[in-house]
Amino acid sequence: MKRINALIVMTILGVGSIALGDDKILFDGKQAAWYSAEIKADPENADNKVLFWFGANKGGQLTMVPLDKDWSKSTSLCFKMYTNDVDGHEIMIACDSNPEGTQGNYYFKKIKIDWKGWKVITIPFAEFGVSRNVMGWSCITRFSICSNGWGCVPNPNAEYYIDDVKLVDGVEKAK
Repeated sequence: MKRINALIVMTILGVGSIALGDDKILFDGKQAAWYSAEIKADPENADNKVLFWFGANKGGQLTMVPLDKDWSKSTSLCFKMYTNDVDGHEIMIACDSNPEGTQGNYYFKKIKIDWKGWKVITIPFAEFGVSRNVMGWSCITRFSICSNGWGCVPNPNAEYYIDDVKLVDGVEKAK
């Protein structure tokens, strides 16, 4: 009976799963498989662990290679981002989708840093631009946030933190 109760609680809480409902979690304070980032205390809540994007102020790229490359069951990318200043600079979100043996095929979306503190950013896949010959949302080979290139110029005083990176469902499925 105790085992059944424990399983029911685990099922309700989603323990042991990286999915919350239909959301696919890419970062929630535990996954360290990101490049140009380290897990640090939230600048507003020391009990919460978040990604600190070191190098953002120098034109760096925050990158992760997803274990599950099929994002087609979702419709949007959602994450929280903290900025220390309303700096007006832009960052580029890039989702590589390369056919075998190729590079430079990706979805992209530019975001202007026009807030201070935490902000939830939700980008429907339909709002991403397309560069070259992408495979589709069923084959995302790399996810990056860039502070340089595509007309983006890094803010030398930038401090950017990222949290709760996930894929979410909406009304329309990705194509």
